[in-house]
Amino acid sequence: METSSGAWARCSGTFNLPESIPARKYIGEDNKRRTVPVMVHRALFGSIDVLRVLIEHYAGRFPCGLRRCRVVGATDSESHQPVSERSARRLADARLRVEK
Repeated sequence: METSSGAWARCSGTFNLPESIPARKYIGEDNKRRTVPVMVHRALFGSIDVLRVLIEHYAGRFPCGLRRCRVVGATDSESHQPVSERSARRLADARLRVEK
C-alpha cells in the first residue's frame, strides 16, 4: 500500500482462532448433541500497523473523526468572542475536547 508521502508500506495479515470462547453444545436436527463451530477470522492489519499507516497517510493532519480535538472555536470578529468562549466551556463541561 502506498502512503501519502509516496512510500510503500507492507501490512501483514493474521488469522485468529479465538481460544477464549467456551465450547457450546446444541441439539442438531438428527437429535444428536453437536458442538458449535469455531469461527476463524482474519485481521488484515495489526492495530500498530493501522495506526502507523494512518499517521503516514494523513501526514499527522487527521480528518475530523480521527482528530484528538473535536471542536475548534473560530470567530470572525471580537464581538463574537464571549459567545465562543461560553460555548467552548459548555462543550468542555460535556467532556468534548475543545480548542480555542
